[in-house]
Amino acid sequence: MESEPVTRRRPARPSAALLALALACGGCAAAAVGVGAGAGVAAGVASAQSGKSAGEIVDDSILAARVKAELLKSPVVRGLNIDVDVDLGVVYLNGVATSRREVEEAVRLARSVKGVRQVKNNLIVR
Repeated sequence: MESEPVTRRRPARPSAALLALALACGGCAAAAVGVGAGAGVAAGVASAQSGKSAGEIVDDSILAARVKAELLKSPVVRGLNIDVDVDLGVVYLNGVATSRREVEEAVRLARSVKGVRQVKNNLIVR
């Protein structure tokens, strides 16, 4: 009786978008985009609490992930120091920047993302 060769499966690696989504939106982001069995329930609960439709919540979460991904790719912006919140297409940048140039670049990058209606800059230079 011959034994079958043992093959190991590599664990799936999260894509950059999912990583950015998790960083940008915390734990609720995964539920909002449909990861997990209770995603529909989670989106419904979030919808009831925020007054936004489940579709609007998902759109805002995706937009936040895209903005965060742009910030993280930039050599000028320290993206981990900037929180990105989105409400109905309006992006709120919160956190600390090291220079005015970093703030301007973060705002420029956020505005460049398709679907962003407006950017509110709440960044503090330290």
